[in-house]
Amino acid sequence: MRTTRGRRPGRTMVATLAAALVVTAGGCSGDDGGDDAEPTPPPAATATPTAEPAPATVARIGQVAGTRISRATRDQLLGQVVPIVDAWFDGAYVGGSWPRAGVGDAFAGFTAGARRDVRRDLRVMTNVPIGERITGVTVRRRAVALDVLAVKRRAAAVTARVSLQFRTSGEIARVMTVRGRLFLTKGGGRGWQVFGYDVSAGARPAGGGSAR
Repeated sequence: MRTTRGRRPGRTMVATLAAALVVTAGGCSGDDGGDDAEPTPPPAATATPTAEPAPATVARIGQVAGTRISRATRDQLLGQVVPIVDAWFDGAYVGGSWPRAGVGDAFAGFTAGARRDVRRDLRVMTNVPIGERITGVTVRRRAVALDVLAVKRRAAAVTARVSLQFRTSGEIARVMTVRGRLFLTKGGGRGWQVFGYDVSAGARPAGGGSAR
């Protein structure tokens, strides 16, 4: 498996967090013979295969450092932070139609500084380098665990430990695994935002295509 890694956030902030925190078919035919004609019954319905739904993100609260937080606070954090991770997963790697070149709103939940870093880490943080050469993506696993630094029973910082595995088809057929951490802070009236990340992405051939 070939692995590449994205950049880490500033040392001071990471050290602080690390110290505190030790994811239509069918129809019917009729007879044109007139009113007395015997109606022709519709053809028997034919079962058509149903596509397996894409798995939802498995999300949970991981470690909590500092003070304890309530169940309501835990649920609130999941409701606020997981959509940021999901937007990244979907926009950057697995959502929408393929082939494509862009990432939509994948990084709407990132700070301006983190978005600048992402532009230098597209090979790790997105499918952009291969997006126009793949015809589909099948998700195998998507998960996030939120490690929380709490002060006075309130969340002050969050580290999202993420895991995503998916298979691409088309000219580039790969099984890709993305793992790592997103570092989030809250402030400026904009809610939780990702200010840094430490992410790695690995790929292996899926068969029937190139792993370039």
